[in-house]
Order: sequence, then structure tokens, then C-alpha cells
Amino acid sequence: MVKSATEAGGHVCAGLFLLGCAGLLGVHACIEVGGLNGGGDGDPIPLKEAKLNIEHNATDEDTGFQGFIDSEGWERLDITGPDGVVFTVEGGGRLRSLGLTELFFESVEPANADVPIADILATLPEGEYTIEGPTPDGNRTTGTALLTHDIPAGPVLVSPVEGATVPPANLVMSWEPVTRTITGEAVTIVAYQLIVEVDEMPHPHALAKRVMSVHVRPAVTSVTVPNEFLEPGTPYKWEVLAIEESGNQTLSSSDFATADDGTIPATVPDFAATTFSQSTVIDNPLFPLPPGRVLTYQGETMEGTERIVIEVLSETREVMGVTCRVVRDRAFVDDVIVEDTFDWFAQDDAGNVWYMGEVVDDYNYDEAGNFIDITHGGVWEAGLDVAGSGVIARPGMQMRASPAAGDVYHQEYYAGSAEDQGEVVALDVSVTLGDGTDYTCLQVRDFTLLHPGADEYKYYAPGVGLVLEEPVAGGERIELISSEP
Repeated sequence: MVKSATEAGGHVCAGLFLLGCAGLLGVHACIEVGGLNGGGDGDPIPLKEAKLNIEHNATDEDTGFQGFIDSEGWERLDITGPDGVVFTVEGGGRLRSLGLTELFFESVEPANADVPIADILATLPEGEYTIEGPTPDGNRTTGTALLTHDIPAGPVLVSPVEGATVPPANLVMSWEPVTRTITGEAVTIVAYQLIVEVDEMPHPHALAKRVMSVHVRPAVTSVTVPNEFLEPGTPYKWEVLAIEESGNQTLSSSDFATADDGTIPATVPDFAATTFSQSTVIDNPLFPLPPGRVLTYQGETMEGTERIVIEVLSETREVMGVTCRVVRDRAFVDDVIVEDTFDWFAQDDAGNVWYMGEVVDDYNYDEAGNFIDITHGGVWEAGLDVAGSGVIARPGMQMRASPAAGDVYHQEYYAGSAEDQGEVVALDVSVTLGDGTDYTCLQVRDFTLLHPGADEYKYYAPGVGLVLEEPVAGGERIELISSEP
């Protein structure tokens, strides 16, 4: 219950409206303009915790205040800021004599279009706030909280994209790091909080919906959701909060759903309806393959320095009646070859780049580095059953002519051997390589149901092609270091 000025006897209930405490155990919440009263003569008992912060919602564009207090017990608390007492909360009813301990309160969060952020911040100026009041035994409890107006910008949510349908297993939630406030100043982020919630009504006797919440250190921008939490055919909401060093936080939110059968409904490219007039002229801006081009990539891995050399050859190969460009892809670790692959690509008249198959030589070594043999895992060719498994491989899509966020498609389609898929995550992600080169890229998540959890992000720049690949879970980066000619 909120008292009127007359009922409160010196309390003015206006300006800041609070949720989460009014009406609970007879608690009164008011703005106060009078002084403190009550308490005994003993040494004040320090509060265990005292926090006062701002929460901004970047998605809904609203802003408010939050506070948390923990103590050994209190009957009333007065919060005093640079301009005087701003808030009083008082226990009432039968539990008053026992004393209250923890208190979380949250103000109403008006839309920024209705109440500008500057007006909200003027309600509680920056500075140190003192929280104190009488305890049930006649003593006093006291503590301080620091409030700043440094509000971080909202995290940019990367994956899953809004409204996406995803598999209910090995799901990775990711976002971009926050480095600035909403007004453009540098900000120090101390943690991110990821919250994933089932978007349906809870059980009538449950206190809340099923929810997963985890705090991670500021260097972490992706989290794998436990399979035990996700269910097939279920809608979810999710949000990420960026928390800066004084406790202020900004959230961004989105939604997704899990597939009914546990698999992503990837598009199987319609090869039969496609025409190829100049199939070896591959000039898709995001995946150009002019003959003679050599791309070199490098990165540090647990095994050593990995170097990948991709050469666009003048050779061609006929696959399912289509002439394909042959591309050689070699991987080295500490200058020792570990894989040698020949891939076959073709571009249709609409500008889509098709992936038609590959032959693979995997070089195997013992622990001492001595060569053992060569194996051929993952070999496939569209139109054939090269493994004799009873399944005919189908052409896959390597790069669409017009990618759209949320597109999911098969890059390879040979069941049991080659099942790579791609999901377009974003169309204009900023990427900076180790040499300082900046690109605006298409971001694609590569994944396969044959190896759950091995998802990678790949970034494609117009006019260049692939410039960076990295695990979705974070870690080793393989970057473009040279392109010739």
C-alpha cells in the first residue's frame, strides 16, 4: 500500500513509483521529505549488501531504477541521496516485530518516448546514497550505495536470429561485446547475464516460468544452452544484459523456437530447376573464384600454427552434367600437411554458388610426428553414392546470390558422410583482422548434425570472400593473411 501525503505524516508519494515491495507483508513505499527517527544507542549494524542501479531496455526503449538491500533485520529503511531522503520503506503487520532482511525494489520503467532518459535520471542524481533505519532490537542498521549515470549500450544479439527455429540440442546463444555507453563514451563491462525463458504460462502453482540464467565474465560473448533445458517444439524468449562496473545494466531481448523433430528445417536446394550457362565463371561477390587466385589463412591452435592455402585452379570437372571449377584446399600445422582437398563449385545463372562434391586426403601421424597413412573421410560427389551406403548425394549451396538473415540451407547433402549446413546469422557484421584490416561481412554459422557442438562462424567480405572463421563457442581464429592476385 502506498500512503498519501496526509496518511504518511510528512511523506510525499510522488515522482518515483516502485514495484516489487508495495503490499508485500504490509510494506509501505514512499518518497520522504522528513528526517529519520527511531533507533537505539548501540553501534550501527552494517548492511550486508546495498545496491542502487539503473536498468535500461534497449529493445523496448524504457528505463528505470532498481535496488537491493540485505541486512540482519530492519523495521524501516530510509534512503538518502545527494538531495536528501528519496525513499522510505517500512515493514508493517505481524512480521514487523521479526524484522525484514532482504529487499529488492524496481521502479516503473516509462517508455523513453514518453519520459526522456534525462528526466528519469534527474529523479535520482549521481552520487553516494546512505541506507539506514531502526532494527527490531532497537539498534540501527546502515550502509551506502553508489549510483552513477553510466548506462551501457544494449548488446547486439547475434544468434539465434529473431524468430528463428533451431534444434533443441547444442544451441549456442551469442552476442557482440559492448564497449560504449548509450551516449558513446567508453564503458567497462564487468559481466554479461544471459536469461532464456520458456514463452508460455507456468504451472498454476509455480512461482515462475522455466528459466535459465547465467552470469559470465566480460570476455565471454556466447553460451551453450544445456540440452536438458531445451524441449522440441517450444517457444522461448531470451535476453542478454550488459552490466557495467557500477552495476548499471542494459538488456536486449529476442525470441526463437525449437523444431518439433529436433532438426533445423534446412532448405534443400532445387537443383533440377536451375540453369547453368557459364557455370565456371564464379563471380558471386561474397564467394568469387577467379582462376589463379590464391588465398592464405593462418591462426594459432592447440596443435600449433595452422595455415590454410586455397588455390582456384584452371581445371574443371563434370558433375551431374554441370562443369565445375576445381579449388584446391590444403591445411598445414607447423608447416606439416594434414589435409589436401579438391572441391568442385559451380555458379548458376541467378548467381548462386553450388557445392558439388570433394575428394579428401587426410594425412595421419603418430604422437612423435611420424607419417602413418592417408585416409579419405568426408568424400562425396553429387549424383553418386561413393561410400556404397545406399544414399545418393545431392548438390549443396555454398553461397546464395541474395542471402537473408535466418536462411538455413544444406551445403552438403550426403547422409552419414557429409551433412554440413549453413545459417545466415547477420548481413553486415564488422570484422577487424589481426593486421588491422576492417571488413563489413556476411556472417554464417556452419554446423553439422554429424558433429554436434563443432559449430563455426564464417565471415565473408564483398569482393574478397572468406576472411575469418572461428568457433561459435569462442577461441581459435583463422584469419586471411594474403590474397593473390
